[in-house]
Amino acid sequence: MPLTSPEGAAAVMRDVLKELDREWVCVVNMDNHLKPVNFNIVSIGSINQSLALIQNILKSGILSNCSNIMLMHNHPSGDNEPSRRTYSSQSAWSRRQNAWI
Repeated sequence: MPLTSPEGAAAVMRDVLKELDREWVCVVNMDNHLKPVNFNIVSIGSINQSLALIQNILKSGILSNCSNIMLMHNHPSGDNEPSRRTYSSQSAWSRRQNAWI
């Protein structure tokens, strides 16, 4: 099933991430049709943060020969609102990605 929406992505990973007591950062690697090929745990952090290095985020997608990735993380607190840190990380990721294109 292609992951064409945030809701579809959340449905795929919900069972994996919902019961965790620490923040995990995961990458879902997808083919050209946005079908998941595999997923990789990039980082396991603390109750409210996790450090994910760019080389670890991209590694499994490159090794799996995937053309698309989706980066996901959970909130062990149960608060699903994005934090200020999440927004700044997304902005930094976009700047890095645009620099490679």
